[in-house]
Amino acid sequence: MNNTLLITLFSLFLLSMAPAATAQEAMAPPPARNHALQKVKEARWAFIVDRLQLDKQRAGRLQPVYNAYLAEKRVIFKGSLQQKLKDRQDLNDDEADRLMNERLENAKKLLTVKEKYKKEFLKIISPRELLSLQQAEQDFALKIQAERQKRQAGRQ
Repeated sequence: MNNTLLITLFSLFLLSMAPAATAQEAMAPPPARNHALQKVKEARWAFIVDRLQLDKQRAGRLQPVYNAYLAEKRVIFKGSLQQKLKDRQDLNDDEADRLMNERLENAKKLLTVKEKYKKEFLKIISPRELLSLQQAEQDFALKIQAERQKRQAGRQ
């Protein structure tokens, strides 16, 4: 898949998601939100496959490992997200200390997950490709963030 085709598909995908992914995300019933999240997941995977220039066979071997990696990261981030939602202005010193300790613990857990999956990824892709995978994840997240900000600015 060439870059022009991928960018076109990605742009069309983001435009089709505009109403569901942000403004309605909090109010949308779970099936609609799940559908939007699934589309983002598919677009991320297509972006990664294109960036790493993986053939179907290697992409097929990498995808279940990558999905398991994301699932473990999601568990860690879900716990930290609940802490982010709590109003920090109302925290006393003990609660703030506990929150900082939980964040450190989550960082340790995330590092453990990354170390575990590094070994698994390197069974399928090269170290250079793993670096490219990590960069592709960051680049995709930045594209999603930019699109979200663009839509929010358009609503105001």
